[in-house]
Amino acid sequence: MTSTVHDPGHRLPKFSLVHWGVCVPSVCSPGDVQEALRHVLGLRSEITTTVGVDPDLCHHDADPPTVPSLATISAWGFFIAVGLLCLLGTITELRKTCNKEKKYVGPSMFQQVVDAFCVRRNVRRLLDTTGAQGEVSALNGVRALNAMALLLSHKQMALLFLPFVNRTQLAQLIGRSWSMVGRAASLYTDSFILLSGLLTALSLLRELSRSNRINLVDFVLNRLIRLTPSLAALVVFCTFVLPGLGSGPLWGLLVSKYATLCQQHWWRNLLFIHNYYPFDQMCLTHSHQVAIDMQLYLTAPLLVFPLWWRPRLGLPLLLGVAVWSSLLRYSVVLSEQLSTIVYFGIPLSQLFRTAQKTYILPSHRATVYCLGVVLGYIIHCQHSVPLSRVTAAAGWVVSVACGLLAIFAPYHMSWPGYVYDVQEAALYNMLAPVSWSIFVGWVIFSSHYGCAGWFGRLLTWRWFVVFTRLSYAVYLTQFPIFFYNVGQARVAQQYSIFRLLDLPEYIAVLLASAVLTVMFDLPAQNLKKAFLSSSKDAAINTQNEEEKKTMGKMVDSSPEKIAKKRLPG
Repeated sequence: MTSTVHDPGHRLPKFSLVHWGVCVPSVCSPGDVQEALRHVLGLRSEITTTVGVDPDLCHHDADPPTVPSLATISAWGFFIAVGLLCLLGTITELRKTCNKEKKYVGPSMFQQVVDAFCVRRNVRRLLDTTGAQGEVSALNGVRALNAMALLLSHKQMALLFLPFVNRTQLAQLIGRSWSMVGRAASLYTDSFILLSGLLTALSLLRELSRSNRINLVDFVLNRLIRLTPSLAALVVFCTFVLPGLGSGPLWGLLVSKYATLCQQHWWRNLLFIHNYYPFDQMCLTHSHQVAIDMQLYLTAPLLVFPLWWRPRLGLPLLLGVAVWSSLLRYSVVLSEQLSTIVYFGIPLSQLFRTAQKTYILPSHRATVYCLGVVLGYIIHCQHSVPLSRVTAAAGWVVSVACGLLAIFAPYHMSWPGYVYDVQEAALYNMLAPVSWSIFVGWVIFSSHYGCAGWFGRLLTWRWFVVFTRLSYAVYLTQFPIFFYNVGQARVAQQYSIFRLLDLPEYIAVLLASAVLTVMFDLPAQNLKKAFLSSSKDAAINTQNEEEKKTMGKMVDSSPEKIAKKRLPG
């Protein structure tokens, strides 16, 4: 990647720049250091240099301890309060377990809130490997494998921020064709969009088949409760808590910079509209996928209802939206000179424009979502599909070919001598998501209907259910943990491909994801169930009381009663 001193460096690494560490008195400002370096380097007239000093990279070793702000104290108080609530819920659960002979009446509202945060109950639910009735169990394995591939790709991106002494060797290593597995990482996010479309379609189709209508309030509420608590907790943590937990030369760029952006723009994330704002000014840029998923989810009833009501109308509508989305991706690459593949020499500004103008827009990712909806419709309607061995084998040949083409068709883009071709980049951006979706869709389809052999049995491994419950939190927590470790690096290091296999860091991601899930995600779902059931019970009780009153009036107004009332004395 080629970059300039004016490119933002807090999201994507400025790999081609020469970074110098300069020790100066603390009274010197970034502007003073920049002018001094420009003067020194300007003495060599045969070398043309551009000098820039990023204030976010200025690090003071002996900064006096700062007094925490009111916002920071409030954030710590919030997390401590949630922790105490979890402790109280766990103690209450243990007391109930020890006093089994004691009969408890219906819990109060406060007790329901406390019970929802019980760590013991939530951990049991997290580790429960019993799948839901009628679920497509292969989805758990597909989600887990894609999450692992995305985790490795993001880890490689975070590593490129570090000052490696063997940068030339690093460039040669990642200049091989197999590096396309990481360069085409956007395909792994397409898998999650496909899964989202499939699951949403299944849920809506089952509701329509049961009640002939969609409860839109419940539909939106379910998604808000599923996504908002964990995202809000992470925003608060990264904004007010994480900046005070470490320091280092890159700390200001990778940690404090995000805290500043989140202080200004946190509300965009909680409204799920942050993907419509400049990519380099986004709070927690990796969370753009959450906004895309939410926006596509809200359009799902418009896509699924015609499919259920009139399949001959719904299928062309879905395919039309998919084609329209593909043409959008093709045209924007041609007009804006974009590339979704990280090739040698790609300007950093081109990557930011690609993210802004195609990658983070739901209209450009709708193709994959529509294909997921179609697959969900097929699974909903076809309880069994008798495939012959020849048909299944042909399906695997075609789908694997589509998957390999999606990743390795532009293999020459990984070579150091590659010259950018806009037509090639446009065709890839239009066709690669479709090709990859065919591969992932066939894997799910064949596994669900028992035509995937040992691979299908692997995808349906019961412990993948646990990872499915953690997958959202894993996606949210990985970059803060990666940047926390990179931000504290104080010495130049040696790159090796084995650095991708950082087991302690991955364990930290899983533990942080488990904590986020147990303390925020599952309690929010428990509260929803408790309050909705209480509301339904109250409505049922009210209805019963009204029926009793009505029946009482009917009895009082019976002919026998009226005759008795009319008798004298």
